[in-house]
Amino acid sequence: MVVDEAHVIEAWKDEFRKDYGELAALKIIVGTEVPWLALTTTCSTQTFEIIYTTLGMGESRPFYGIDLCSDRPNLAQWVRPMEYSTFLPQAPQNLSDFDKIIFYFLTRQQALRACTLCRSLITSPELRKGLLPFTAMNSEAYKETVMGQNKSDTGMRQD
Repeated sequence: MVVDEAHVIEAWKDEFRKDYGELAALKIIVGTEVPWLALTTTCSTQTFEIIYTTLGMGESRPFYGIDLCSDRPNLAQWVRPMEYSTFLPQAPQNLSDFDKIIFYFLTRQQALRACTLCRSLITSPELRKGLLPFTAMNSEAYKETVMGQNKSDTGMRQD
């Protein structure tokens, strides 16, 4: 996950772009296997601390930071093709490529918001239809359909 212009998190997370304040929740949703990159060239120490906290940096994975200070006449950025892209896992193509997973939230509203957010990030209509909200308020028939979707041996696991 890449957050470009991360310095705006401080200014926008409370009013203009409240979703910036929800980035830590998104990090929980996508898990620790997905690396995060926050980019900014205008970041005070106070702003850095807000970015670090809001994105939950350094909690379960190593954190690497580069501070080039505010004097940036020699700052440059290059984009090059990745040399070892074969080491990256193949993106899922079918619903059966996914393991079943259940996220628990304190409220139904939080669960529905998380589902809506995740669905908005999935570009494939076929894959998007496999991400469904599941709450105690759903009918038993709906629950059975969701639990059995794309897996015949779906079970519950608690770690």
